[in-house]
Amino acid sequence: MRRLYSNGDTMGMLRKMLVLENLIEANLMAVLLEERNIPYMLKSYHDAAYDGLFQTLKGGGHIEAPEEYANTIMAIYSDLQHGQREDNAEQQFSI
Repeated sequence: MRRLYSNGDTMGMLRKMLVLENLIEANLMAVLLEERNIPYMLKSYHDAAYDGLFQTLKGGGHIEAPEEYANTIMAIYSDLQHGQREDNAEQQFSI
């Protein structure tokens, strides 16, 4: 899966920001970045030929974004890792 989100500006040069553990984490980060209008590209490490074998070794995928968003993205990810999600993101993913 490749997901590209742009806030209308040109994407510019993208840099690999962080490796995500799994698809759930990737989808949650995508929602949080889109809410903040942060341009990004989500690249999954899933390979149909190997039925996801490398995802257990390499992680679920990674996020690429313009350099100027690096600190913001890392702060969002840090909050996510520590369970400090925003209420609307929790509601969107609640069962």
